[in-house]
Amino acid sequence: MWFGKFKINTDSVKEIIKYGLPFVPTFLITWIFQSFDKLALRNYCDFTEIGLYSAAFKVVSVMSLIQVGFSNFWTPVSYESYENDPESTGLFEKVSLFISAAMFVVGMLIIVFKDVIFLLLAKSYRQAAGISSFLLLIPIMNTTSQVTGVGIGFKKKTYWHMIISAVPAVANVIGNTLLVPQYGAKGAAFTTGLSYILYYCMKTFISKNLYPVNYHLGKFFTATVVFVIVAFINTFVGNLVWQVLSAVIGLVIVLLVYNTEVKYALDLVIDELKRVITPKKSLKGDYIGFLLCNHRVFRKKSLGVKKKILGQVKAFESFGFNVSLIKTFREGVLSRVFEMQKSLKIDKNAVYYFRGFGFFCLFFLKENYVN
Repeated sequence: MWFGKFKINTDSVKEIIKYGLPFVPTFLITWIFQSFDKLALRNYCDFTEIGLYSAAFKVVSVMSLIQVGFSNFWTPVSYESYENDPESTGLFEKVSLFISAAMFVVGMLIIVFKDVIFLLLAKSYRQAAGISSFLLLIPIMNTTSQVTGVGIGFKKKTYWHMIISAVPAVANVIGNTLLVPQYGAKGAAFTTGLSYILYYCMKTFISKNLYPVNYHLGKFFTATVVFVIVAFINTFVGNLVWQVLSAVIGLVIVLLVYNTEVKYALDLVIDELKRVITPKKSLKGDYIGFLLCNHRVFRKKSLGVKKKILGQVKAFESFGFNVSLIKTFREGVLSRVFEMQKSLKIDKNAVYYFRGFGFFCLFFLKENYVN
């Protein structure tokens, strides 16, 4: 179809409409899903319950920051991975394990310290500590479902989003209608938390059917059941000892369920701390990288370079390096730099080429010559 100087591909337009149109009713259903707990509180309870519920959401917002940050990172990365190799599912498997472990551990830690956290709020809002436990399921399920639900977008079956949002929305409406008049904000939190578990299940199983990935759902649902039990105790059991004890036991179980992922994360943290605590060793490697990668060295005339390198060799000697090894290696690198500069007559290209080459050399030297 032609419009003036432009040609519009009608097939592409139809495909775009088919992909995007289901999101219109989905957004409306999602709004009902996310808002009905507050509407029920407004109709069935007083402003005290609404205030407590809003205060509980302040704690949930801490985990929502993780959700937003992860979402901005994950969406382009997941589509790029699928575009490059649709058959490769390893990335989705690993990310689902690590993000699930992170969200459940952080959620359990918040429940353990919820009473301490709510001391920061006004005294009248400290009762909201017991309401927050089930609400933590909102960011946990939302964040993890962003990984396990990628198959729907990959296969362009966006009409499933309407059903995925509609079923938990109906459950949320029924649950809040039944429980909020009797239990107030606690009933709203309980219903909303369980509705988001239903949302996760539907999104994950439909996506898994469209794009099979091993998400290790056994681990996830074990952690979910433990979290629900802990949240129930912390919401409906008034004994503080039982609340803290259940949360600590729940945290231990979650750590055991995701022990491989937790151990890997701890090893990374320990390695980083060791690197920070022993700066001298790191400085040796960094200094090699500076010599090989610093473009200001290569921009100077050969005489200036020779003078600078003489001073740098002395610095290497003070660090205890075998200067003869570095000298031989350096001369080969610099001679190639000057060749490139002469043949290309573009200093910038030579610099960029050897900055990348320098990083390779840095890795080689650190692995072989830095003790």
